[in-house]
Amino acid sequence: MNTNLKKALLTKVAALGIGMLVLGSTTTWAADMCFLNQTFGDVIVGNNFSFPAPQTCKAFNGYDLSGSNDCLVSGEACGTTAEVRFNLTASCPSGANGMYSFHIDRFNADLDRAGSGYLCALDRNSGLTGCSSYENKRIACSTHSLN
Repeated sequence: MNTNLKKALLTKVAALGIGMLVLGSTTTWAADMCFLNQTFGDVIVGNNFSFPAPQTCKAFNGYDLSGSNDCLVSGEACGTTAEVRFNLTASCPSGANGMYSFHIDRFNADLDRAGSGYLCALDRNSGLTGCSSYENKRIACSTHSLN
């Protein structure tokens, strides 16, 4: 093989390797996604969460910031072309465990009342269960954190 052909081949291989490194390092990482319960003021934070593609589901893991009742939240979110439906379970240190079932508009999630759902809470101490409907929207997570 002549020297010019070797140089051209090595240059192409190097360029391809650099391109693969650059493209491989641009993998999309999901940031936290937050939802405001507009009826009661609670905030649900999804750790490294983004909406699932239409006709797919993905795991949801995060927490609920509801005053002194910081709860771990986990479950599943499933997408359609128009909305995303969540079925989540909350586990709280206070014993007030519950379930969230809500949907939110995929394209207008940041608007007031973009979604609605139910929160059902079981108080292990009293044994009582209560469900409430609420409206929600997606909000910026920058000011919300688990302390």
